[in-house]
Amino acid sequence: MRTYPEFGRFMRERLGGRRDAMHKSLADYLGVHPSQVSAYKEGQSPSLIRCIQIARFFGESPEEITALVEKGPELAGLRELLRDVLAGDLTSAGETESAGSRVPVVGHVEAGDVELAFDYTDQGFPPGVADEYLTPSGELDDPNAYGLVIRGESMEPLFREGDRVVVSPARPFVPKRLYVVRS
Repeated sequence: MRTYPEFGRFMRERLGGRRDAMHKSLADYLGVHPSQVSAYKEGQSPSLIRCIQIARFFGESPEEITALVEKGPELAGLRELLRDVLAGDLTSAGETESAGSRVPVVGHVEAGDVELAFDYTDQGFPPGVADEYLTPSGELDDPNAYGLVIRGESMEPLFREGDRVVVSPARPFVPKRLYVVRS
């Protein structure tokens, strides 16, 4: 995974080297686990929406943050998308044509034999829309499919912190497979 030292330096300058109240405040503001903020301090690139949220949290311009992680073109694309949405042109905004090829990531989940710690907030997005998407390999014909990001170490080495999984409620049960169960 590529890291962005300038972004990591930016985060460490504003948050310091340790986890403290500001670190937790940013994690809460972003709706992520504090370990994700630590990853940002090491230079891991956030999604475009997270870049914008980080900029707002620190009172910086989105252009400054997106430039640190080379997402400037994505920011310009987002502005174009928003113009299309505000103009009522949802087809050109990509809503209908990409519905089958991308799966929205809806939150973080701790996997394994633990009490389910499912952290899902739609952040005001309509169904099927998120700030991060997965592109599943192979055929996936399930409009209700969604993605999750693994949190914690309980399923190592099979799943590691930060791994992304696709959940398809329409898939039939097959013995000896892994499943996400939400009760």
